[in-house]
This record gives sequence, structure tokens and C-alpha cells, in this order.
Amino acid sequence: MNTTSFGVLTCILPRNVHEAVALGRSAARHCPGLGMAVVVEGDLTTEQRALLESCFQHIIPMRSEHFRLGWQAKNVLFSYTPFERSLFLDADCLVMGDLGPAFAKLQGKDLCFVAKSHPGQETGRALFAKVSLQGLMDHFQTDWWPQILGGGHFYFEKTDAARRLFESAYAWSDLDRLRPFGWTSPNVSDELNLQMAVGEEGRARERTLCDEPLV
Repeated sequence: MNTTSFGVLTCILPRNVHEAVALGRSAARHCPGLGMAVVVEGDLTTEQRALLESCFQHIIPMRSEHFRLGWQAKNVLFSYTPFERSLFLDADCLVMGDLGPAFAKLQGKDLCFVAKSHPGQETGRALFAKVSLQGLMDHFQTDWWPQILGGGHFYFEKTDAARRLFESAYAWSDLDRLRPFGWTSPNVSDELNLQMAVGEEGRARERTLCDEPLV
């Protein structure tokens, strides 16, 4: 595998080093030679760095302006990845099979995630925190909504289109933009703001793998 062209990317706080190591070791077991990169928010001890170096080729410090973004840190990782094609995985994921076929299938999709195949699989009334699924579909004038199955894994390529989508998703983390849709939680889920960005773009079907796990 060419470790400079594609690989797995994750992002952690120093306290999550052991989770990241489990991810890295599971990837090495099933995908030997796959590029692995970790973005770290905060300073590492010597021991922590040694653990990460045992299974990650790239250990990338997060810039201080991106500290304390929480879930929304996923929207700025475009500027950190060392790969042309990245599969982002939360650090508490494990790789259970060869990712080569997934990367082959995803090539050419500048941003892609796993979604439910049709909105009927939801209740049809509330997507997140009283946000109306039908209200979203009416607002964005679509008959299909990209219901992301977990924001802990998604694929992206280094294209301007992907960069713009992540920037849009970050902008949708603004509570004032979401309250008119019925959002009541004090925190914005990364699944919702990415869905809003993709829904607004109007190309949701092109950006999804339906009911198909990546790992």
C-alpha cells in the first residue's frame, strides 16, 4: 500500500492514547503497510509519544486555535491530514478487516459517509433533539435526507469541494443557525452539522454509502 496517498486518520486528547494505539494495532493487523496518522490536542509525555510511534507514522500536533472544539474538531482535520485520501476513524474504533477494498471503492468520492438508505427508517418526526426530519427535507427542497450512521467514520479526499463542505459543516455548528429547525441541545452533534452542510449542498445521494459499514 502507498502510505503517502491514502491512510487512516484519527484525532485524540493525550488521555486517549491507549484507545488510539488499539486502533493503530488493529489496523496494522488487518492492513499491514497502511498509512496511519493521529492528530493530538495537547502535549504528550515521552511514554505516550513512544506508544503512538509504535503504530502511527504521523503524529501531528493540533494548533492551539483548534483546541477545545470537541466533536467539531472533525471539521478542521482537512488541514491536518498527510494523506491525499483519508478515512477518518474515531480513536475508539477497531479495524476488523482489510480496508484496501473500501479505499478502492471510495476513490473519486471527495467526501463520503455511511447513511441509512431512506428517511423512512427514521421515525419521520424527530431526527435529533426535536429537529423535524420532514422540516429539514422541506427547507432544503429534497425528497431524501442523508442520515449519517455515526460521525465516527467518514472518508474524504484533498479537494476544494471537500474543504468547502467541512467549512460549511463547521459553520452549521452555530446554535443560532440550528434553533429555527427545533434544535434544543446546548451542544451540536457532528452528525447533524455535517448533514446540514451536505443537505444544503444538494448532493447527498452522491456522498453516501447506504447501510454499508466501512470497517
